[in-house]
Parts: sequence; C-alpha cells; structure tokens
Amino acid sequence: MNISGVSGHPAGPVQQKPTEEVPANNGDAAQGQVADAAKSPPPAKDSVHVSTAAQKMQQEATETAAQTAMEAAKGDGQAKRLLAKEDAAKAESDRKPAPEPQEAKGSNVDVTA
Repeated sequence: MNISGVSGHPAGPVQQKPTEEVPANNGDAAQGQVADAAKSPPPAKDSVHVSTAAQKMQQEATETAAQTAMEAAKGDGQAKRLLAKEDAAKAESDRKPAPEPQEAKGSNVDVTA
C-alpha cells in the first residue's frame, strides 16, 4: 500500500523534532527562573460573571409548582400572575369543545360531471 502526501510524493517516516535541553544553572538564580518560566506557561484562567438578574431568572425558571404556590401565598406578585395564567390555561383545556355545525338540508350536492 502506498500513501502519498499532499504534494503527490510518497509519505516518509515521521521524524520527531529533537527537544532542546536547558543548560545547567551555574548559580545564576535569575537565569533559572527565566528558563522555568519558558518551560511551563501558567494555565489560562477564564472567568464568567453572571448578573444578579440572570441568576434570578434561572431561579424562577427552575422553581417547582409548590415553591410558586408558597411564594404566591406570601404575596409574590410574579408568582400570583403565574398561578393565574396556569389556572386560566387549565380552565381552557377543561372546557368542552364546541359542537360541530350540522349540515343543512340539500347540501349533499354531487358536482362531478
């Protein structure tokens, strides 16, 4: 089997680049610190700040129905509105569907020729 590279030439064996060795420190502390710093850069640190409003929104979104009811009982306006909205949706789904309109006499006309 022959595997060719992008240039169309057969791919050769992979060669590793030789690593450079840092010469031993001859008592110069500053030079050793520079070499150590070059060897291992400090890990990158990412930080995220979540606003208080976003934290409150997340808390409200993950709230259980029991927690919402407790908050509504304590006077929380948002919880009261949510419970009212849920009650209205439940009442709407519990309503009987409207009766289907009945066909008028003589409406069964066959129009095919």
